[in-house]
Amino acid sequence: MAIATKQEFIDHAFRKLGAPVIQINVDPEQAEDRSQESLEYMHERHFDFNERAQIVVPVTGAVLTNKYVDVN
Repeated sequence: MAIATKQEFIDHAFRKLGAPVIQINVDPEQAEDRSQESLEYMHERHFDFNERAQIVVPVTGAVLTNKYVDVN
């Protein structure tokens, strides 16, 4: 599902939080503010909107000697 508008983004967030099964008491202005902040956060820190990832790398003697991790 592609989210095309700000309202769709807000509706998606409410569904992920449990609406309509769970009653979420948030003013529409608050939802607008938080959605704008979240988009600004993504733009500032992930200008190309990369997904976060965790890579587990075993620390070996070679890693300590070379002082870098090859993730290929």
